[in-house]
Amino acid sequence: MSWGWESEQPGPSTLVDYHEWQGTRDIAPFLAVPAAVRFMDQHDWPQVRHRCHGLVRHARGAITDLTGLPPITPDAPDWFSQMAAFPLPPCDAEALQRRLYGEFRVEIPIISWHAITL
Repeated sequence: MSWGWESEQPGPSTLVDYHEWQGTRDIAPFLAVPAAVRFMDQHDWPQVRHRCHGLVRHARGAITDLTGLPPITPDAPDWFSQMAAFPLPPCDAEALQRRLYGEFRVEIPIISWHAITL
């Protein structure tokens, strides 16, 4: 959503209201692209991506074993690379987020979608 959510002056299109203003137009990310590309070139990013995919596969397997819930995507780089979503059993999402950050400094979003906790 954008600034048009709960607009004080709604227009004829809710879609336009919700998405027309996307916040401040900060050009810094555009200016940083050349440096980001150089960084990736200097650090063999395909190899970094491959290594990170292996770590995510390992974590995904451990979480699947722990929860007994099947993965939500096939085990292939076409479906996930350096991040992945996992189904979780019903839980106190806020408590889990606090614990993971407090004990391990792991920051994760946990959402419920169509009665599934991810």
